[in-house]
Amino acid sequence: MAQQGTYQIVCKTTDQRYIGATWGKAGFNQRWAGHRSDLRRGLHRNPQLQAAWTLYGESDFHWGILDVLPADKELCLQREKTYFDTCDRDTLFNVHFGDPRPARLPPAPRLPQRHTQATKDRMSAKRKGVAQSAALIAARTEGRRRARAARAAAAQGLSQDVSSEPSSAPSVLKDVSSNCNIESP
Repeated sequence: MAQQGTYQIVCKTTDQRYIGATWGKAGFNQRWAGHRSDLRRGLHRNPQLQAAWTLYGESDFHWGILDVLPADKELCLQREKTYFDTCDRDTLFNVHFGDPRPARLPPAPRLPQRHTQATKDRMSAKRKGVAQSAALIAARTEGRRRARAARAAAAQGLSQDVSSEPSSAPSVLKDVSSNCNIESP
């Protein structure tokens, strides 16, 4: 089973941080992969963290493990709350500080991206008169079926532990910062 506990995502420029906890089947690597994926796509549920990621870029963020704990939800959430209580909240990206969390915050608002008329005309001209083969249609259908199955498996927690690139593996941090006075357990 993957390691669980508390972690942080730190913006090097502002020294602001997002503190989180993971327990159960999802370990640190899977949580980091999820955060990173949402941030790269501009869909992270924390608007402050997303805004900083967009402004400063991925290279300005550091991921680190604060505590490795037993796979106990209450213990992980309690330790996370300890960090919230001892850190200066102005230095945190977190929106909820150990309070009951909503099932899912809405994604940060995005500006609509519309194609220009010239682009629409080029795309239309390119598709006109092109017959789609049965093999192409079957391949596209199979790809969609696989994507749906992967999303369903991930939602049920059946996906394998995400192994990220060596450079993105979390580092173990004990010094949270001068803004947080935490004693290691």
